[in-house]
Amino acid sequence: YQNAGLPKVDLGNGIKGTTQSGAGQEYIYWNEGRWSISVHGSKVDNTRPKALAVSAVNTFQSYALPAPQSKGSVALDADQSGLGQKITWQEGNVVYTLKANDASTAIAMGASVK
Repeated sequence: YQNAGLPKVDLGNGIKGTTQSGAGQEYIYWNEGRWSISVHGSKVDNTRPKALAVSAVNTFQSYALPAPQSKGSVALDADQSGLGQKITWQEGNVVYTLKANDASTAIAMGASVK
């Protein structure tokens, strides 16, 4: 993602995220290794992404996702309803996608795949 000139937010554990908002939507983005992580929130629904982003950073301290072949993505939603938490990565010719209701559960599930 392009983050030049966008505001930064401290997510703890030495991780700085980039924030972007518009049309009532808020996003926080950051990278860890080959993983691109985004957290979505909505001002309209009063779901702010920062608390979930900080929680995700803390969860990544306990659970390491598998190293993707080139890049992997973690898309989390502060609403946490339905299967809005999604992790996707590629190994060889296989693309893995997992979805969960809860961000911590999704991260733990992804870390369990070996």
